Amino acid sequence: MDINSRIKYINGLYEQFLDIQEEGLEYVYRGDFSVNTIGKIMSLAETNLNQAEDTLKIKSKIYYIMGEGLQNIARHHIGEVEVKPVNNSIFSIYKKKYKYFISTGNLIENNNIESLTEKLEKINGMGKVELRKYARQIRMTGEFSEKGGAGLGLIEMAKRSGNKLTYDFNKIDDKYAYFYLNTEIPTIKPESIKESNFIYSLDNIKDIHEELISKNILLFFKGALNQEILLDLLSIVEAQMDISIISIRMYNIMVEMLQNIVKHADNRAGYLKWKPGIFFISEEPNEVILTSGNYIQNSNVEELKEKIDSVNNANETELSKKYHKVLMNFKSESPLKTGLGIIDIRRKSANKIEYNFQPIDEKISFFIIQVGIKKNKKV
Repeated sequence: MDINSRIKYINGLYEQFLDIQEEGLEYVYRGDFSVNTIGKIMSLAETNLNQAEDTLKIKSKIYYIMGEGLQNIARHHIGEVEVKPVNNSIFSIYKKKYKYFISTGNLIENNNIESLTEKLEKINGMGKVELRKYARQIRMTGEFSEKGGAGLGLIEMAKRSGNKLTYDFNKIDDKYAYFYLNTEIPTIKPESIKESNFIYSLDNIKDIHEELISKNILLFFKGALNQEILLDLLSIVEAQMDISIISIRMYNIMVEMLQNIVKHADNRAGYLKWKPGIFFISEEPNEVILTSGNYIQNSNVEELKEKIDSVNNANETELSKKYHKVLMNFKSESPLKTGLGIIDIRRKSANKIEYNFQPIDEKISFFIIQVGIKKNKKV
């Protein structure tokens, strides 16, 4: 997929969601969900939740249901599938006005669909009191399976959310299917909501998941970024990336791209302590491609464009001179003004930087940057 296709894809992805400053929270992650990775995802999502303005009770409820959703992936996910990245799962937490929506998608065997459907339909047919009794019964009778129990996690998700669990199965072939699950959690009493009832369909997360698979995107992140979240995200990347793909050079470029968002992106609201951004890693036959996107003030566009063009047109010797000149210039302004990060990305990738500025309004544009790293390059 070339830069124009990726630009079109990212812009389309942002159009699927409203501005996350207005909505409060949005976080989508696709990749590997090992036990180690799940712990880091929980840490990252908890950091996001801590910045939300909801009550502690609501945050605890969200965090619990989120944990159950991730554990559900870990328990039932089929990891050993010949073709990757088909087996990568997806997790999303999204807030719209007075509701949170937690969605998951993971691969299961088709022969598990019937029993899983029966469990979900039984749970959805119960009220809160019945769910409490049912959960107690399972704990007392010890009705636990090899993969974590007779739907105990699903029961708790329905009980704590106060809503039915919506689900669907997308069959891939004769053996496998994707199991999608969505949980809706209101932050205030339903009768207090005067606005029109917003419905977040499973189609939202299914469409995103299918798009990520079709683009061969190995890891995908979309949400809020600050320094703490950045460190959590980098630890997730370290935990889940194949050692044959990742390298010191690639890791350093990731750091530069993510730091660019944290330090220099515009959050479209001065009071927020985080910046909205997109970051993903995709794989082509001969290279791994890193792409990031974030908001930027229109007043900075021309200067940044000139710096990238200048760096792209320089040869290796000129790049080295530029780098050391900027590094030794302690009287210079910020790294954004000097372009040190841009120079570093260009030098370490040994490729030109692809970029685009997509105008949003008279003040803001969406800045997309992409760099490819050859697989046969040594560290």
